[in-house]
Amino acid sequence: METRSHAELVQDFQTEGGESEYLVWYMRLLTAGYMKKNAETFQPFIDGLYPGQTVAQFCAAEVEPMGKECDQPQIAALTEALQVGVKIEYLDGSAGPGEDLQSYVCSPTVEATTQQEPVSITLLYRPGHYDILYPRESEEKEAE
Repeated sequence: METRSHAELVQDFQTEGGESEYLVWYMRLLTAGYMKKNAETFQPFIDGLYPGQTVAQFCAAEVEPMGKECDQPQIAALTEALQVGVKIEYLDGSAGPGEDLQSYVCSPTVEATTQQEPVSITLLYRPGHYDILYPRESEEKEAE
């Protein structure tokens, strides 16, 4: 199996049309599959965004194609499918001077039999783009 350096992986993920698009495509299919399997959960969201569309139609138009932005239904579906919590901090200009950033937290439904700590990531949203926010080393050590 081929191994890559950290710098090579970063380059791959920053290159449009690179190998990372296969991962993005897979995540889109995983999201669409979860939404279709749980259509009764997601139909009310779809009705609010795109009245008259079924979950399958929404997935075909907005989830599965590359280059489409995601909304909260897709984030909630992927969170559930992967059992990974997400906190999104919005840097979209909606917070005034001295105000906290708006944030959205989406936590997966945890099975009662699960004994592990839930995994969670934090994203920074700038219109049209998400970045992963990593905790400082001191914050990671305090959490342990």
